[in-house]
Amino acid sequence: MRPESEGAGWRAEYLQDERKLLIPLALGGELLGIFQARGVRLRAPKSMLPLISRMGAVCLEKLLLYKRSISCAQTGLLAREPFLALLEREMGSVCDCLSPSMEGKEGLKAPAYKAGVRVFWIRVRGLRELQRRFGFMLAEGLLRDLARGIVQQAPPQAVCGRVGDNGFALILPEAGGNGVMELARNLVAELETRTRTHDLTGEEVGAACSVGMAHFSAGHGRRGFRAFAGANRPVSCCARRR
Repeated sequence: MRPESEGAGWRAEYLQDERKLLIPLALGGELLGIFQARGVRLRAPKSMLPLISRMGAVCLEKLLLYKRSISCAQTGLLAREPFLALLEREMGSVCDCLSPSMEGKEGLKAPAYKAGVRVFWIRVRGLRELQRRFGFMLAEGLLRDLARGIVQQAPPQAVCGRVGDNGFALILPEAGGNGVMELARNLVAELETRTRTHDLTGEEVGAACSVGMAHFSAGHGRRGFRAFAGANRPVSCCARRR
């Protein structure tokens, strides 16, 4: 895989002997990956390859536009409505996992891990006070830092979202008690370190946050959310003079 001679993009390659087509997945001039298609026969490679090269970029552009449409513009996390829709689907899968009506319906049975789902709630307190005392730009920057901290501590299978002006949430498939407590402690420790320094006053500013968890399991039906007080530890973080 190599760039075009004019530097305008990346060029697809056709390996005729192996009947393989290598399509560049590039966006903004950066090569992100290569899609390999096997068993391909091209009758006119010279005329088709430039069009195929562009096809990979168009697919990535559509994916990017879709991601932006369902994401929070400030933090990049999943927006409220798509997040709640995903949570509703996850809860429905939990209920359907052990439902007798799912038996014998190939392709509809939920995987075994959907015996439960846990939702972490991260609440940012005093956001308006931060905006009033230190300005909108600093408060918004701090929110972005908090979002990055949540994503950094979240497991790979988790989905993070912003569910309000002062709230984040995290969906996690069924996990053991030890893993839940460890994640809660990691979130608390991470958010406590996320601070910004005010340019004029030199104050180190952070947000007072709290982390809590709810558990929805198939054994408890639609009323299966249970508060998990052990994870509801406050994060002590406020303005401090440097």
